[in-house]
Amino acid sequence: MSLFARKKEFFTAEEKHRIVEAVQQAEQRTSGEVRIFVESRCKYVDAIDQAAEIFFGLEMQKTEQRNAVLKAYIRK
Repeated sequence: MSLFARKKEFFTAEEKHRIVEAVQQAEQRTSGEVRIFVESRCKYVDAIDQAAEIFFGLEMQKTEQRNAVLKAYIRK
């Protein structure tokens, strides 16, 4: 038995395409960078702590104008 669960796809190909288009359109209207991160809910990790870890892990604080936005979704 594996210790790791099989990776589950959250979005269909069409949904992924729509998300990418929406992010690209939003970024054209601002100097900010937008990233979206989706993961399963984990009862052992605080969502705010996890979002901060992801934000800094992606080095989003180092964008040119320091105005990046991370939209994190925790799926139940």
